[in-house]
Amino acid sequence: MTSNSKAQRARQGLSMGFALPVIGTTIAIVLGLMVRDITQTDLNIWIWVIIQLIIGISLMFGTWYSNIADQFRSKGGKKIGATTGAKRINFILGIIWSAVVTIMAFGYGMSAVGKLETYNATGHLVIKPLTLGLVLDDWLPALVLLIIAASGIYLLLWARTRDVEE
Repeated sequence: MTSNSKAQRARQGLSMGFALPVIGTTIAIVLGLMVRDITQTDLNIWIWVIIQLIIGISLMFGTWYSNIADQFRSKGGKKIGATTGAKRINFILGIIWSAVVTIMAFGYGMSAVGKLETYNATGHLVIKPLTLGLVLDDWLPALVLLIIAASGIYLLLWARTRDVEE
């Protein structure tokens, strides 16, 4: 690969590193607002799962591309722009996203556990049985959010630290 094509790839990586997290988050927010507007109700937990998945994927690819640009700068000693800035902003956004998704997963999980308990007339705790509806509507989305958070953290770290082939 020629030096000019490597520089072009690094410039494209820089622009994608800055743009993809913004584009992905915008698409996810617009999707959520459309669903809320169409259904005239609060967002279902499954919509939040889709929103967080879209944001996580966009952050992972933004980190991937900013890493390409930054490695071109560090290996070649050439300056093509704010490559370090793109890598840092993706890192910061990745930390914030990871924390939010993890908190959402545990919050929805606690809510799912709370739906299993009720109190009878004498004030004693009664545990309700786990039904398919509770599993699909409450427990599974919380678990999926936790899996998204764990795999997202891994993929963000992988995309940030991988070595780009020359």
